[in-house]
Amino acid sequence: NANSASWGARELDCWLQAAPSATSDAQVWDVISFNFGLHDLAYDTERISVEQYSSLLANVTARLGDVQARDGTRLLYVTTTPVPTVPRYEWPGDDCTNVSACLNPPRFDADVALYNEAALGVLAASGAEVATLDLYGYVADELCGGAGYASCDGVQLANNVHFTEAGDARLAAKVSAAVLAAARAR
Repeated sequence: NANSASWGARELDCWLQAAPSATSDAQVWDVISFNFGLHDLAYDTERISVEQYSSLLANVTARLGDVQARDGTRLLYVTTTPVPTVPRYEWPGDDCTNVSACLNPPRFDADVALYNEAALGVLAASGAEVATLDLYGYVADELCGGAGYASCDGVQLANNVHFTEAGDARLAAKVSAAVLAAARAR
């Protein structure tokens, strides 16, 4: 779990390190996939503005661009998945700990669209070659019936941003295919 963009910017150098191989002193990554967003737009202690998110993502992307320039690593950005609309958010106000009744912490799909748009702008301006996997569109349009869905039975947990085991498998298949395509393009 990459957590938030702030965490990612702080931990990236550690994540890029790996034990040296038998034939090399440095790890060379074929493909690096990355995404931040759901933690950043949640209405809790991790929430940051879209401007802060863009700045942190620009920092991460620039550093990954350096890895790409040095090693030929392919970069893959995965858009943030949609948030279901639920009947109750409880923000501001009382915390809702009953996840069958409300999304906790609160998140709004309009924010997901805003942060995804900002991310795509950052990637375009980065100078790095970054492929994009639109998981937002895949989930909203192909799995859950369109943007603004209230629930996605069998794919996403009720009143939750996380996915069922079956949903995880479908997302994993999309990500795996995109990573393999990026690796073949290397």
